[in-house]
Amino acid sequence: MKLTKHLALIILCGFVSLMMWADGGELYTSGKLSSSLINCITQDKYGFIWVGTEYGLSRFDGYRFTNYLHNEKDSTSITDNIISSFLVDKKGNLWIGCAKGLMRYNYETNDFTRLKFPDDRKPRIYSLVESHNGDILMGTAGFGLYSLRKDSKRIVHERQYAERETDVFFTHIYEDQHHYFWQSSHLSTFSRFIKSQGKVARKDFKSPCGAPIAFIQHRPQAMLIVCMYGILYYDYKTGKIGDAGYDFGIYKNNVTINNATFDHEGNLYISTSEHGALLIKKGSNKVVQLENTNGSFNLGTAFVNDIIEDKDHNLWIGCYKKGLYLLNQRQQAFNSWSFAAQNYIIGSSVSSITPGANGETWCTVQNSGVYCFDPTGKIIAHPKSPAGTCIIYKDRRGYYWISNGNALYSYNPYTGSYQQKLTFTSAGIYGMTDDYDGNLYISVYSKGLYIYNVESGAVRILNMQQRGNKGYLCNDWVRSMALDHTNHLWVGTSNGVSCLNTKTWSFKDFGWNHLLQDHQANAICEGDNGEIVIGTEEGLYEFDRKKNKLVPFPNAEVLKGKQVCGIVKDKQGDLWISTTMGIWQYEKKKRHFIGHINGNGLTNKEYVLGSFMHTSDDLTAFGTSDGITAFYPEVVKANKMELGNVYLTNFLVDGEPINCHAERFSIPYSQNSFTLEFSLLNYKNTDNISFQYRINEGKWNSTNEGVNAISFNKLNPGKYIIEVRAAGNGSYSKHITTITVVVKDPWYASPLAYITYILIFISLLAYIIYTYERRRKADLDETKMQFLINATHDIRSPLTLIMGPLNKLKARLTDAKSKQDLDTIDRNAQRLLLLVNQILDERKIDKNQMRLHCQPTQLQEFIKGITSLFAFNANERGISLNLEEEDNLEGKPLEVWIDRINFDKVISNLLSNAMKYTFDGGNITIRIGRDDKHAIIKVMDTGIGFKEDKTDRLFERFYQGKNSSDLHIEGTGIGLNLSRAITQMHGGSIKAFNRTDGIKGACLEVILPLGNAHLKPEEILQEEDKAKTEEGCKKKQASKNFNILLVDDDAEIAQYIQAELSDWYRFDYAPNGKEGLKTLLTGKYDLVISDVMMPEMDGITLLKNIKANSNISDIPVILLTSKSEVENRLEGLKKGADAFLAKPFNMEELHILIDNLVDNVRRIRGKYSGAQGQKEKIDKIEVKGNNDALMERIMKCINANLTDPDFNVEKLTEEAGISRAQLHRKMKEIAGVSTGEFIRNLRLEQAARLIGEGKINITQVAYSVGFNNQTHFSTIFKKHFGMSPSEYAETKRNEK
Repeated sequence: MKLTKHLALIILCGFVSLMMWADGGELYTSGKLSSSLINCITQDKYGFIWVGTEYGLSRFDGYRFTNYLHNEKDSTSITDNIISSFLVDKKGNLWIGCAKGLMRYNYETNDFTRLKFPDDRKPRIYSLVESHNGDILMGTAGFGLYSLRKDSKRIVHERQYAERETDVFFTHIYEDQHHYFWQSSHLSTFSRFIKSQGKVARKDFKSPCGAPIAFIQHRPQAMLIVCMYGILYYDYKTGKIGDAGYDFGIYKNNVTINNATFDHEGNLYISTSEHGALLIKKGSNKVVQLENTNGSFNLGTAFVNDIIEDKDHNLWIGCYKKGLYLLNQRQQAFNSWSFAAQNYIIGSSVSSITPGANGETWCTVQNSGVYCFDPTGKIIAHPKSPAGTCIIYKDRRGYYWISNGNALYSYNPYTGSYQQKLTFTSAGIYGMTDDYDGNLYISVYSKGLYIYNVESGAVRILNMQQRGNKGYLCNDWVRSMALDHTNHLWVGTSNGVSCLNTKTWSFKDFGWNHLLQDHQANAICEGDNGEIVIGTEEGLYEFDRKKNKLVPFPNAEVLKGKQVCGIVKDKQGDLWISTTMGIWQYEKKKRHFIGHINGNGLTNKEYVLGSFMHTSDDLTAFGTSDGITAFYPEVVKANKMELGNVYLTNFLVDGEPINCHAERFSIPYSQNSFTLEFSLLNYKNTDNISFQYRINEGKWNSTNEGVNAISFNKLNPGKYIIEVRAAGNGSYSKHITTITVVVKDPWYASPLAYITYILIFISLLAYIIYTYERRRKADLDETKMQFLINATHDIRSPLTLIMGPLNKLKARLTDAKSKQDLDTIDRNAQRLLLLVNQILDERKIDKNQMRLHCQPTQLQEFIKGITSLFAFNANERGISLNLEEEDNLEGKPLEVWIDRINFDKVISNLLSNAMKYTFDGGNITIRIGRDDKHAIIKVMDTGIGFKEDKTDRLFERFYQGKNSSDLHIEGTGIGLNLSRAITQMHGGSIKAFNRTDGIKGACLEVILPLGNAHLKPEEILQEEDKAKTEEGCKKKQASKNFNILLVDDDAEIAQYIQAELSDWYRFDYAPNGKEGLKTLLTGKYDLVISDVMMPEMDGITLLKNIKANSNISDIPVILLTSKSEVENRLEGLKKGADAFLAKPFNMEELHILIDNLVDNVRRIRGKYSGAQGQKEKIDKIEVKGNNDALMERIMKCINANLTDPDFNVEKLTEEAGISRAQLHRKMKEIAGVSTGEFIRNLRLEQAARLIGEGKINITQVAYSVGFNNQTHFSTIFKKHFGMSPSEYAETKRNEK
């Protein structure tokens, strides 16, 4: 009876020791905190722990401390680094008092709002409370009481609470349930304030225990007043204070209290300066020390400033100069008995465990022997044992057996005595078991199963070689054994499971010899219903003996891939399975597994194969590499930790936090890499919690244990629904936290961007269509224009034949009738010439070759002259043609700067258009007016007006107005287009509209700017000296011996030239270039006159062939063409043409060209006659003739004075030492030109060279060759080279 009581007492002690195994606590120091000088602690509405220190503010989420410091440059940082008090109001706002005022934390922006005090004061806020009406009350040191009224941003000084100067210290304030307001300071006197009907009644109390530091109303009719040296209470019924009745014992008069708080169970915790944290348990009045088991920190000697209990009942203790101490009051269900913690060094793991006789636990450590643990986990014995002992086993009779792999010994662990019973050789002993008949079953690894009868000493060996009708052991490498309630021994091997009937020694009771082939059976256990549970290297299986069927264990997917090391069934029928990854509990009722991997007292994840124990009182133990994990299943089940909700504690983008207190986040594409941090905010076993997440209902992923950060990198644009849950010990948080993150499209893929792309595409498509249509129209216009240009070539030839003889006829025929007919012919020829010239003008404008030569012009007289040309036609049709002036001209002449020749075409076209669309007997008015800056010309008619809505189209080339088809009046569509182009070149504008003066008809209005400021210098005509050369331009009498070849496909042109010039030259004719070349090669000619456009071979090709043939390359060539553009002339000149003449040409001009070329030919022949043929035979004699010597002196003189603008013929005669007449004669003889022309030509040639080099601008070139007038230089240069200096420079650049 005494023995039973003794054993029960030992078991109870063991049970209590396991139950009371407390958390050692965790200390956070200044390495993580902003400072270890802690003043105050609080927990906010979300669960974050806030710590106020002497140097900054810290926020803790269980994983990360976020520290905040004052920054003078940032007004949203904390007001000051000294934090003195906290308040979390009813709305969840966090208020922070510091040494220089009050601030509020902004959760959305993670910064702080500073509140301004009256008179710009910056008081130290010692305490904060929220009144019953929602006001925030602030107790200060030296400045009294302040309040921040509800829903107000203005702080008010509550002067009614501080009547005397000594009352300005409101160090500690409190409002109780009766709405009484309490105040204390550093003095032992404290006050109670009762506010009623706007008046405040005050009553003072004297504390016998020093200054009060906390007021706590723990009961409706009583309030504790915690003072520096004791605790008082206030009785609301009597209104008096008295001693609270707590027994401080050894701490009386030996302690300084800093703060106090109640926990959820009613225990009172007291913060002290000398003795750490003291505790008064509920129902007791004795003050005791709050114990802790942290080996590296002694809480009993700490300077504790503050203690709080959080929502999960953890204690947070602020230790001044030490740090923040977390004390988890949760009981630890698992007990880890460690060798290392007790300074035992072992070289292997615990290989077997068995219960002792008196509540102790025996175990073996491979190669280290036998050890004994008492119920508290302390090693109490290490008895002697055979070398290499690897297993200890206690049989059903209470006897102990050990083995070292070579022999079996009976053993007394209390004395260390042992006796050998059986010898064998093996690779180890994995396990032992026994039956009720005294048979001991030993797994002799690699040798099969040894059965030893402890009474008789008989031995039976079963192995895989013993075959018979009763079956055989499936494998000799036995790893596990279990005897079921039917006396069947289940044997697990390295290759399956066998079942032995211990009565008949048969392996075939179930009709099979082998289960789980190719599987390693590490552990076997019988379930409540007789089913056999088998643990393998790949999980758990179950054999149903009723159905004789092996199936995977239900709902055991969590064990798949984990190696099972041991299986124990507790008293409630639940299974406890040790694995290489934690202990797993199978709840039979709920039919699910719960993992116990870390925390709750567990220190190991991996357990040892075959090392486990289960006692009659339900104590369960599993061997580890450093000891034993022991527990009572009932305690574990009662202490089950529920995982709470998961909170998003940080949303980090580029390392910077953003507001995380939301469920939906929208981030730009540039920030598509971010990190989410989570916490349960219960601060329990954080190192053992992992977080699982999935995106858009995909596959669950998991962080490592103790890691709360999930990183997402380079997410594509889109919406991501991220679900997060906490996982710990095989269980998950009940509620899944869902976060929606929207990654915005990049700017180039946003909806606005796509709209822009569509608009750009539409615009581009429209532009392409527009460009295509424009080009098509331009190509069509170009084709039309090219056709007209080519047509002008064919028109000019007969036009030349008409106008030339017409002038002679007009001179010979003098009778009136003939003269009238000739005038009609002449007028229509002129109209045809006008049309041809308009086409050529359009071409010049297209090629940017038309140049203006503007001069001041009296506008009225100019238009009057043009109008008179239309008078005859107007009279014939009865049209009234009027020229009017507006009143603002006041009869004064209006001067404008125009190119008279070109602007004549504008007015003529407008009048012609008006004549065309004005009915007979109508009226045409030309009205001239002006405003401040412009001259205005209106041509108005009384025709049918314009039908077009957009009259601007009338000025488009080749556009035919609607009136044209209606009236069957066809135009070319060139005249108005040319008029607009010329007007715009003058800086003006032209428009068309219907008359607005009440008269039907059209109006064309031209607006020209006044003055010449809008014109370029080269567009202004300069007056030049027109001094005549010393010799007049008299027609020279040529020789009839001079032979000229005419090449033209128009025989009439050739006949006309021959008829006009046959008195001076002899002519031959060829109809095309091919015939002309043949004639040149077979005959002798001095000059060629050729048309450009001809069949067979055109004039340019003929010219090229002439200049390429050395026999005829010296023959001068004159080209006749209607193509008068610069590029056409340049093409001919490049091929070697000596002159270019545009059709219709003047016969006098052609005659002069021929005469000049005849003179050149004569000079060349005179100088070089016979020299070319005989030059090889002539000796080279270095002798200078008189002419050469004279030219050398002249060239030397000219070169020396080329840049002098005053250098002229007179200075040349002086320096050359020759008279003017003699010099003129010699120059004509040698060079063929006068002296002045010679000097000018040299200057121009030098200028052309400098322009071609392109090193200096045209103005510098002019001065470099002796011209001091830029305009004069440009005019002379153009006459000499046929183009302006700028055109010449452009041509040279293109050649390069």
